[in-house]
Amino acid sequence: MRQLDRSAKAPLFQQIITHVIDAIQAGELNPGDKLPPERQLAANYGVNRSTVNHALEELVSLGWITRRQGSGTEVAKGRWGSRLAPQYQWQQLLRQAPFTPDPYLVELNRRKEQPDVLDLHTGELPTSLIPDFSFPAMRWEKILEAENSLTATGYQPLKDQILAKLANNYGLDGTGQDLLITSGSSQGISLLLQSLLSPGEVVATEEPSFLFSLPMFQSLGILLAGVACDEEGILPEALEQCIIQKKIRFLYLNPSFQNPTGRLMSLPRRKAIIAVCQKHYVPIIEDDVFGELDFGTPLPKLKTLAT
Repeated sequence: MRQLDRSAKAPLFQQIITHVIDAIQAGELNPGDKLPPERQLAANYGVNRSTVNHALEELVSLGWITRRQGSGTEVAKGRWGSRLAPQYQWQQLLRQAPFTPDPYLVELNRRKEQPDVLDLHTGELPTSLIPDFSFPAMRWEKILEAENSLTATGYQPLKDQILAKLANNYGLDGTGQDLLITSGSSQGISLLLQSLLSPGEVVATEEPSFLFSLPMFQSLGILLAGVACDEEGILPEALEQCIIQKKIRFLYLNPSFQNPTGRLMSLPRRKAIIAVCQKHYVPIIEDDVFGELDFGTPLPKLKTLAT
């Protein structure tokens, strides 16, 4: 049993949470192993029983342990544990402060109006840069034939081209996987939120991030937690604290030319962020919409590093 650092800024219950997670990650505690009773843990740590109870309840909600009356506390047997979605109250949404525009986005919108500024924020090129081209003539038979290649997840020839490019350029093997084509990243994010999250759950992202300007989060009752960054990208230590404190379900990232700061996450930082998310079983939503704007040697995608 490790000792708590009473001079540290982290509360004692959070230190207990970290100790238990580290023990599970190190193999000192295995799925199904029982933890000592609360009274014994409190005595070992030299804290009140309520502090231990708080830490254990947080570990239950994070999916690391299970507690049953009469059976005690044990390490969760499933890899993803048994995470519980909090009960969501509409009153909480109504009490939230009105949306405040991100200062980065306010400044971007101001500069977009200037004639000598190229807008890469929305990805919409000015008409003067769009090449003059015409579509080739196509017979109705060809159109009807192509319609047969439509699937529930997109136009199959286009999907094949994208999967081949991902495999050739980034080493991403699409074998046994499907590809869903959406009308844009916002639709993709919305589908993920509605399919995998419940109202009241939390998504972490960089601070600042354009996500804070999207109304879909408020309408779905999904909460956003900003994580501090430096010039190399999101800070691993800050991310880990956020995961523990706010029960993060997903991490959303722009690793290449982040929106709106334009930062490029370094290779060591990418590996560190992946390690933190693997430790806590937090999936990453990698939005690499600007990745191909790198005219040098592009850094590997997070998906490539994690495989």
